[in-house]
Amino acid sequence: MHLTYPDPRQPGVLLRRYDTAQGFCRQTEKVENPTKVVAVVGNSHMEQYMGAVIPVAQEENWQLISVLQPGCGFGVEGQSSTCKDGNEAAMDYLRELKPDAVLTTSTRAELTDGPAERVVSGLDALTRELTAQGTTVVGFRDNPRLDFDPTRCVAEKGRDDESCRVSADAVLAAENPAQSLDSIPGFAGIDPTPLICPQGVCAPVIGNVALWIDSHHLTWEYTRTMAPLLRDQLVAAVGTGATG
Repeated sequence: MHLTYPDPRQPGVLLRRYDTAQGFCRQTEKVENPTKVVAVVGNSHMEQYMGAVIPVAQEENWQLISVLQPGCGFGVEGQSSTCKDGNEAAMDYLRELKPDAVLTTSTRAELTDGPAERVVSGLDALTRELTAQGTTVVGFRDNPRLDFDPTRCVAEKGRDDESCRVSADAVLAAENPAQSLDSIPGFAGIDPTPLICPQGVCAPVIGNVALWIDSHHLTWEYTRTMAPLLRDQLVAAVGTGATG
């Protein structure tokens, strides 16, 4: 049994791949003559950033395709067997599709342990392979993983209660660990931390918009407000152009 993926460059042509990633592949409404074909891969933390990515893609006439596997950062080495199989299938697809860019989370934050944030296991190797084939890799820094639900905290104590917010230093590394990938030609990093934890504080509400669905996922409503603020950075990153 095989999975068929769409090839946005050739209407009606499907790419055949293993059923390991069955159900994880999605494509936005077909774009006529897209300026870029952009694949979004990774886990639910990359999926939530789609709220910021989709409006920019629409403005720039990008074709978006997502291969998102819950609980699986984009890597092969150092991942669970389930994630390894899913990411190998995703890489098979990306090798054949050769998108202009791949967007993924570049780091993994740990539960209320800032210094433990690290580059996603196995991402370095996949980044080098993708950029070598001419695909730009854009790495979004992970959002914090808290040990409480800020939305519930607000409901119980009010939005201004200090216990409903946390210092960014307590939940993320002092510097973005993915800076170690900056030396790879064709890699571009995006750090949304100033929008999630402005002035070093991770609050439950910003501009009357709730940030958190739960202890470590952002609301669609809030990530959509990030779109105009990340637009120039994202457009520049996707247009970096890897050299194959």
